[in-house]
Amino acid sequence: MLSLPGVPGSGHTTPANSDRSPSPKPKPSLRKTLTPTQLPGSILNPPSPKVNTSHIARPDGPKGWGSARTLTKTLTRDSNGLTREGSLDDRSPASKDPTGMSWHMPSTVAEKEDHLEAIMAADSHASYESLGRLQMNPGYITKSALNPSNLKGKLVEVSKLTSLIDGSDLDDPDDSDDELIESQELKQWHSQPGDMSIMPSEMGDEVGYRMGAALPLSKNAKVSMTAVLGRLASKSNVKASSAFAKGVDLSSERAFAASCGKYRLLGMVNSHGQPKIAGNLTLLVAQEMPSVVFRRGPLVRGEDVVKGLNDAFSKVHAVACSRLDLRHTGASCTLVLMDGVQIWVAHVGDCRAVMGVQDSIGMARDFHFTSVPLTEDHKLCVKKEFDRIRAAGGEMRKLMHDNICRLFVQDAPVPGLALTRGIGFRLAHTVGVIHKPSVCVMRRSDMADGTFILLGSSGVWTNLAEKTAVNWVCRSFADCQAAAMSLSTEALNRWEAPNCQAKGRLREDSMDCFSSMLIEFHSDEPGSCEPDGSRQQPQRNFVIGTPGVTPRRNWDEVKSANRTLELRRMADTRLGIGLLGLKS
Repeated sequence: MLSLPGVPGSGHTTPANSDRSPSPKPKPSLRKTLTPTQLPGSILNPPSPKVNTSHIARPDGPKGWGSARTLTKTLTRDSNGLTREGSLDDRSPASKDPTGMSWHMPSTVAEKEDHLEAIMAADSHASYESLGRLQMNPGYITKSALNPSNLKGKLVEVSKLTSLIDGSDLDDPDDSDDELIESQELKQWHSQPGDMSIMPSEMGDEVGYRMGAALPLSKNAKVSMTAVLGRLASKSNVKASSAFAKGVDLSSERAFAASCGKYRLLGMVNSHGQPKIAGNLTLLVAQEMPSVVFRRGPLVRGEDVVKGLNDAFSKVHAVACSRLDLRHTGASCTLVLMDGVQIWVAHVGDCRAVMGVQDSIGMARDFHFTSVPLTEDHKLCVKKEFDRIRAAGGEMRKLMHDNICRLFVQDAPVPGLALTRGIGFRLAHTVGVIHKPSVCVMRRSDMADGTFILLGSSGVWTNLAEKTAVNWVCRSFADCQAAAMSLSTEALNRWEAPNCQAKGRLREDSMDCFSSMLIEFHSDEPGSCEPDGSRQQPQRNFVIGTPGVTPRRNWDEVKSANRTLELRRMADTRLGIGLLGLKS
């Protein structure tokens, strides 16, 4: 019988004291063994201990991308046998410690593959994050900025950006002079949507100005106890930085006016960012701006009014930043300062000022007005603004389905600002945003009688062209208050209409600012206005043809009163003639 080793009953026995035992034959490896010289430099030194990376292929995994990021740092052994953190990129294959011992090399191909997979996953995540930064999320994106409170999952990243704010934007000028306010009485007025927005007559009628302001209340505005208390706080002149003002809902838009001696000041402010802080900011600007302007030394002494306005914006910015958290919140503001001889217009942001001038061409005279822009929106589409932001290191992005370009900190989700100048916006000040206003000057004597200046918030100009707006308010209303209210209401109705094209991909209930102010200039001559201060409507007959030339035919001869019936009769006559021709 053939005896087989280790098989019972085959006649072969194995000694009891033998240490030899059968061992399975090793299977051939299907993996290709790579030498250290064939491996990429980034995977020569895998982490120790080994990290499980099986879950990092999904962005929504239970551990997220944390493990992939931790693989860029690993524990290594120094010359004393202790462990320290080091970057994989800092260790080359030939790196050695002072004792001559080489760094830990991967022992198996499996470790190298895990390490390579982690690196590829981290790169994929970086691409995923880069693509996500170009997506428009209506949950926190607004027309001009974004609300950082609604940034889910990124609040920690946003809070770390606070370290970039170094206080260099707080250039508080010290040149203050109380002489004008002490010698002349300072009268102030301000209003928000829902308040009585009738401007006091003493603000302008006695010096050759007729003024009107309109702040329509949206139909979608939420009526709550905090909103009602906010209106009461607005009327009682509660300080914007008080605990009561911070606990109620204040509107993000406000109009204000002031008079002091020979000067008249009108302005409007719109805030963007966190809603709670935005309401307090508008109230603070409306309360502080008039007194700050009339305390500027260059303006009081009559040396340089433009410098006085620049210092006023800097002072209000510093005061607002000291009282409110304006890291991601700011405001657009436009001022019109008049003294009877000159007119100054200063602004930051996108609240425009447009001058309406009578058209003197042919039959358009006294019936049509031409718009002359006095301000230019501070946005990235303006070359000088774009160049300043780029020089400061800001990042410009055009988000998908968005209508405008926005400003961001490099590789960050904030501030998402569509403006390049504004009061506040402290984080955006680190990448080129400034609060210095643009100022233009005009002489009152160069303006024809009947010329007017129209101030409008961003929502007005989003829905109405400048030419349309100035002709809307030119001659159709008895006073400036009614004209301004009609214009603002029309812009608000267009914004709230279903499928409004101006909203783009914003939320259907997204809000905007629609306040407007109208300043009309008239001479002091008798008959220039009605006794009650309202507009005097010109009486002029409309005629056909060139002015001064007698028309060849009367209007009754040109157009029949029953033109539609006449056309139908002529058509029936022609049809009857055609049918008679066919019968013959």
